[in-house]
Amino acid sequence: MRVLAFHRNEEIASLLTTMAMITEVDVISVPTFEKFREYLMKYDFNCYFLATEFFIKGLGQILYNDKTFPAVLIFLDKEEDLPKFLRLGVTEGNIERIPFNPLQLFVKTKGLIEVIKQIENKVSHHKTEFNFYKEGLFNVLNVLFKLKFDGFLTVKDPEEDKKLYSLRLRHGKVVSASVDPEDIVKINLDDAIPKVISTEPTTHEDYSVYQDTLEFYSKLIEIEVEEQEVVKPVSIKGEASKPKFINALKENPVRERRVYSFPMGNYTIYTQPLDTLKNLPPNSVVVISLINEMSFVDLRSFLMKNPSVKFFTSELLKHKLLSLGFKEYQFIELKEVYVKDLPFLGNKYESVFLFPNGVLISGNLFGSYVSKEMDFLDRITFSHLRLFHLGNISSKEKLNWALDEIKEFLKVAQYIIPTYGYPIDPSLVDAVVKQLRGLDYPSKYTFLHNQWQTFASNLQIQANNYEEFLKKLHSVDKSKLFAFIGDMEALGITPLEL
Repeated sequence: MRVLAFHRNEEIASLLTTMAMITEVDVISVPTFEKFREYLMKYDFNCYFLATEFFIKGLGQILYNDKTFPAVLIFLDKEEDLPKFLRLGVTEGNIERIPFNPLQLFVKTKGLIEVIKQIENKVSHHKTEFNFYKEGLFNVLNVLFKLKFDGFLTVKDPEEDKKLYSLRLRHGKVVSASVDPEDIVKINLDDAIPKVISTEPTTHEDYSVYQDTLEFYSKLIEIEVEEQEVVKPVSIKGEASKPKFINALKENPVRERRVYSFPMGNYTIYTQPLDTLKNLPPNSVVVISLINEMSFVDLRSFLMKNPSVKFFTSELLKHKLLSLGFKEYQFIELKEVYVKDLPFLGNKYESVFLFPNGVLISGNLFGSYVSKEMDFLDRITFSHLRLFHLGNISSKEKLNWALDEIKEFLKVAQYIIPTYGYPIDPSLVDAVVKQLRGLDYPSKYTFLHNQWQTFASNLQIQANNYEEFLKKLHSVDKSKLFAFIGDMEALGITPLEL
């Protein structure tokens, strides 16, 4: 795989060098427009990385060069710029924050390339519908540009079979739209609206016109759109009783999903849908705090075993699930619960929930690895908390952003229950937040697969290769796992593999 990166950032250059060394990807970084254009003309690349300052200029060269492959990833150096690019209909695979984890970027890049190939394959087989959230308007438009597509592209609400807006494409270029750019921005940013992309024949009157797709993107990025947020004061009612442990499922020797329950009025709240739960009573409400490929499969299996339960989640996650085939009647509204969306934290679709009794259900945030049989996180397992965040939240900036987003929740939260690992009781909430605020991310990453032989020797595991080591790690005594996690932190290991 060959990648061309257009930026002037020393930190990016260093991290890309690390990615090249650990993955054998051929990465070329260029600091000037002339060099970028020169390499485009000379070589073929599988993907292009663009700094935000060079986005439009670099993208123009990619789109107008007939031999380039339109897989484009944007390096985001400022969190406040994210909404500008979300306006374009990008996916999680098109955005990477700085600093980033080199191995995670490698995986993301491979995924983005596959998405572009999938879109191209759909077009070549005359498929007319694309997933707005998974394949992305941005990626679909870039592919159609390269294919010199003539016709209309429509963004519509599949539930109401309603056209939200349409774009006219001539020789692949966006030349007009059925609505003004302000409306396109509002629709693209509103994840509460389920959306699909269609190339079925339609027509429209030209409400706004553009020279090409680049001008269309520029208008969406630059336009001033009022973004109003209603701030609701955060308060809780009384003190939470201790949540009850229900079940757990180990995904690997130190990664464990735990389900807890607590009462709320006539309902029993379960903190996540675990595949091992079955025959829950009719008054059960199950919280969904994140969606990824693995959790979606588990969710389907869970529902088959518990057909009468109701799900509670955010509007962001709910509409994603509705677009994947879930039904409105399967969800319940709990108006007293505070909700905050944290997209692109550990997953594209992720939210946290503060219940009236002070229980905070937090998804990946506040998660930890597990070694000991303990009811709650303890100071002796703070290493498990720190290492989990290094392996699952890719930068300090992203972590601090999430903590800032829920700072009002943290003032009143009594129990914190993450998706993975130990819950946190009232006595440690402030200390845990302090630990995460002070977490230092490494400038260079070392991964478990680089040091597995050292750990195999320390744990007295006989293994011929890394895969065999991981397999035998499942049978290691739990008392040794505690030291194993501590040793990984002491040696500066970032265990993405776990």
